[in-house]
Amino acid sequence: MQSTLSSTGPIKRTLHVLVEPEDLKQEFDKQIKELANKAHLPGFRKGNVPTGLIRERYGKDILLEIKSKSVEESLNKAIEIHNIRLDHIAGFFQLSERDQPALEYFINLIVEPDVVVDKLDQLSVVRPVYEITERDIDKELESFIKRKSKFVEIDGPIEIGHYVYYQVVDLGSRIIDEDKDHDYKEILNDIYSAQVGYQWEEDSKNIQKIILEEMLGRSLDEKFVVNRDLVASVDHDEDSDSATEKVYTGSKERLSNERLHVEVLVEGIQKVVRPDLDEEFFSNLPEDEKVENLDELRSNLRFRLRERLDSSGDQLIRNQVMNQLVLMNPVDVPLVPEPGDEDEDEDEIESALEAERVRLIEKWIIGKYARENNIEVHSQEVNASLEVSYRIRKFLGQNTDVMHTSDFQKQVYMGLLTDRVLDDIIEKLEIEEKPTTVSDYYDFKVANELNAREPTGGPFHWTSPVSELEIRKGIKEVDALWYRYDGSGPLSEEKEGEKSSKDETGGKGGMFKRLLSFVGGKK
Repeated sequence: MQSTLSSTGPIKRTLHVLVEPEDLKQEFDKQIKELANKAHLPGFRKGNVPTGLIRERYGKDILLEIKSKSVEESLNKAIEIHNIRLDHIAGFFQLSERDQPALEYFINLIVEPDVVVDKLDQLSVVRPVYEITERDIDKELESFIKRKSKFVEIDGPIEIGHYVYYQVVDLGSRIIDEDKDHDYKEILNDIYSAQVGYQWEEDSKNIQKIILEEMLGRSLDEKFVVNRDLVASVDHDEDSDSATEKVYTGSKERLSNERLHVEVLVEGIQKVVRPDLDEEFFSNLPEDEKVENLDELRSNLRFRLRERLDSSGDQLIRNQVMNQLVLMNPVDVPLVPEPGDEDEDEDEIESALEAERVRLIEKWIIGKYARENNIEVHSQEVNASLEVSYRIRKFLGQNTDVMHTSDFQKQVYMGLLTDRVLDDIIEKLEIEEKPTTVSDYYDFKVANELNAREPTGGPFHWTSPVSELEIRKGIKEVDALWYRYDGSGPLSEEKEGEKSSKDETGGKGGMFKRLLSFVGGKK
């Protein structure tokens, strides 16, 4: 076996492997002979089947199996020879023909980079300390009562706070959709439900608000027509040369040539009936919420709120540690969109690639810290976690077959290892405390602020382990392989992604697609 490793990026490598035909032929002849001695074919006694007939009938299948096995064996051997710490395989491409007794391929690898995990003194981590007031408990009590309230069908009249179900039919509205954000034909011909007096996300024309205002005082099955000018919020910084003539009235402006003209049918009305906090109410509470009176209820709500806040604080600390370690390791991760993503929104593609980049860096950080600090997760712990997951999935009616896959089990293992590593890191930190309010917790102000904290000592840089000269040399070497593979020109990330998709959808290396998920290497 011959193998050559080329660097095509800071953490990208291409491994070119050639397995000598003599090695394959030797194993091929051996298996043909063994099969000839065991085969039962019409007209031949056992052990007397000509090897030529065996080769003709079964030779291709035997060769494919031998080559498939040889790929895995040669890849493992090459990874060991070149001391590669493999993270994952990004693409496999076979240069030899599948029906010929030869094996030559090249494979694109992402190697695990060296990351910084020992500068814990640069982490700037804060624990929020929440002060719970009686007003906070009042809000918790109000939320609790709402959960215990019931919806009752009524005939009307509709009041603020009622929930209504209604059908809208357009009678000739004129609405200009300048930003193409809405399909008003759909909006004006559909069935809706809403709470009167509460505005859901409304479009710039305030269509739902107008209809809900007209609902007040209506009754079940009542049909009415709305025929009103549309208004929009005034933006005084807007360019005065607008295509639509606007008539200003106070803080709103009327769009003089836009009008809502629809027919509305009230199909259902519900009101919320709040429970009386009497003896009967407390006696009917479920066992896990059982209290005797209002004072005990408030005490119970305070305890549960404190539990949520403490749990949230613990998670925020873990988030800060992980976020800041990622910031300290700005690794240049080569990622390209998946085949078929070309039609997706550009921002969504960019967001998905960034999420994958962060996921990989987090995995490398956890792996290196665990190795350097002798942190392990044993198979018994993984099995115990899988057992819990199995029971939960079975109870929820979810698919349990997925739990037998290596990907799922790796996720479970990585989750346990991450928890253990973060616990070890947090024990070593001096964590600052920050007094804050419960309302800041509920509007995510605390979470947003703490998750955005950065470690000290920045800005951070990551140094490539290979030089630009070495990368240019590696790309030139790999360009020659690409040319042999499909006659293409110079290597680029875009072309590499296209070639990977070609291979996965039936190119020369299609028979080895399973190698794309093969993970191994020296750790």
